Amino acid sequence: MKKLFLSTIFLLFSFCIYAPTTAEQTDGTSWNDMIDFDRSWRTNHEAVTDEEFEKVMKRFEKKKKAKKYEFEADETRDSLNDMSILNDIANHSPIILFPANLRSYEGEYIPAGYYKLNCIKKNNKHYIIVSQGRKTYATLEMQPTKENFESDSIQFAEIRSNDNESMKLIYGNLDLNLEKNLYIVN
Repeated sequence: MKKLFLSTIFLLFSFCIYAPTTAEQTDGTSWNDMIDFDRSWRTNHEAVTDEEFEKVMKRFEKKKKAKKYEFEADETRDSLNDMSILNDIANHSPIILFPANLRSYEGEYIPAGYYKLNCIKKNNKHYIIVSQGRKTYATLEMQPTKENFESDSIQFAEIRSNDNESMKLIYGNLDLNLEKNLYIVN
């Protein structure tokens, strides 16, 4: 009961001090006044001279860096027949869909989903690193093959079905073709 009495007195006291004003009581200086809505901006700021504006713009132009694009025109390329364009394309990693949960012979598990594949060569062996974002799911040792997999692309990766229990991961670029059998996990 005592709390109810004190809270009622507090509410009445705060209502008396902060009583709301009506539209007739405003003097036109609040932001709610729609007739002269920019008065506050004009009275609180000074005009900027052209010299001040130019100083600020020059300071920002010095900080501005030129954007670098991956396939930017290179002045050293003398014609469209230059093979360095193909090397640029070949350095991009393919992204493929693993349609089922897969496991390699070595025991590395790859859940179904989209993955980026990076090919590396280490100790005269070729490996495919299977990753999503910054997380690496598997590092698969691949077997080189002479088969070209009838692909029209410069660099390609694909999952092909072998039978009901396994799938074949294939990867190819300008230099080599690789393959690896992966087993479906139920």
